[in-house]
Amino acid sequence: MSQRWRRILEQFNQRSAPFALTNAQPADSGSYVVLVNNVLGSVTSDSATLAVRLRPGSPQIEDFARVSGIGISFLLNGDAGYTCGIDGSTNLTDWRSLTSLTNDTGILQVVLPNDFGQPMQFYRIRWLP
Repeated sequence: MSQRWRRILEQFNQRSAPFALTNAQPADSGSYVVLVNNVLGSVTSDSATLAVRLRPGSPQIEDFARVSGIGISFLLNGDAGYTCGIDGSTNLTDWRSLTSLTNDTGILQVVLPNDFGQPMQFYRIRWLP
């Protein structure tokens, strides 16, 4: 039995199973199929799509302000197209999810209500898959 992997519109020989890409980069993104041959014939798999995205850089928080009667407001600057989660805590130990937002343009205006009922609040931003 033999097998040959190929990326759609490209062909290369990868005869080991399972197929592995080491240090995959965005240029490796695409649709892949495998052609398997044996004495009875050959068959081509359905395509599998691989999408490789680099981890975004750290977001920058600017213009942080407390808005009386509402909560806080800030600008989130970072790589466009990534989704982040914003969590809140009153003690830096117990965190709860407040919202998740997709930064479509690279700059995102965020307004979070003060719903903790506590004088001290902490926030963190994390990238979501």
